[in-house]
Amino acid sequence: MKRNYLLSFLFALTFSSSLHAELSSLSVAFTPNASVFTVGDTINIAATANGANTQYRFIFDKVVGTSFVSVSKSLWSTNGTYQIDTAVLNLPVSEYRLTVYSREAANKKETLTKTEYFTLAAAPTACELIDGVTFTNASPQSPTRDLGCPGFLCLNALDVLTAGTSQTTAANGQNMVSFAFQSGAVSVVPANINLTSGLGGGVMSPAAALAGTYTCSANTVTVTASGTGSLSGSSGLMSLFSGQTLPWSVSGSLTINSGAGSLTAGGATFE
Repeated sequence: MKRNYLLSFLFALTFSSSLHAELSSLSVAFTPNASVFTVGDTINIAATANGANTQYRFIFDKVVGTSFVSVSKSLWSTNGTYQIDTAVLNLPVSEYRLTVYSREAANKKETLTKTEYFTLAAAPTACELIDGVTFTNASPQSPTRDLGCPGFLCLNALDVLTAGTSQTTAANGQNMVSFAFQSGAVSVVPANINLTSGLGGGVMSPAAALAGTYTCSANTVTVTASGTGSLSGSSGLMSLFSGQTLPWSVSGSLTINSGAGSLTAGGATFE
């Protein structure tokens, strides 16, 4: 009889031990995996503990100096996932703390705890988002510039040619290949220009990207860039100017679209 009591006791001890003795680790993963998030982001958290019939609880607080203000919390559950929608919670820029608890259902007095801190930062402005980015027109168009002068020896065409080319984003958006922005500097690549006149024709190509500066406010960026073009493939008397370097400038504004994923100007889209 005593032996039966002893066997029952050993069985109960072994069974109880198997229910909760394995709880020894707790990991917490953030998606996206970061320590700084942007106001409006949705943060997904997954907790994993190695116990049997594990339960989890999440407590989310805002850090205020050396104190903590409760934002949201969950009840104990077998669900190890938690979501923080910063837009729905209307969370301001600040530091935050997430405390994750885990326990085994059969041993609720013993818990593992892991604490994570992260920062919620202001969303970048459109002007900040374009910095360091090159926007390209997938279908640039090469314009044709008629220098006039139907006469055989009309010097006016030569005067117009050597004065160079001045383009604007409003009138020549379709004639631009790309805009690259970097710390207040802009690099503009225009499409080739086909030249025609009574003296012959040719093609004016940018010798290099036009360089300049830009200013930005709200969702509008304004550029001013200049450089040179080179005449090539000329026919008629225009061939006398083949290889000549000619002034070239581009100026005007572009609209920064939602999320700074693209720019638009003069009916053209740059992505």
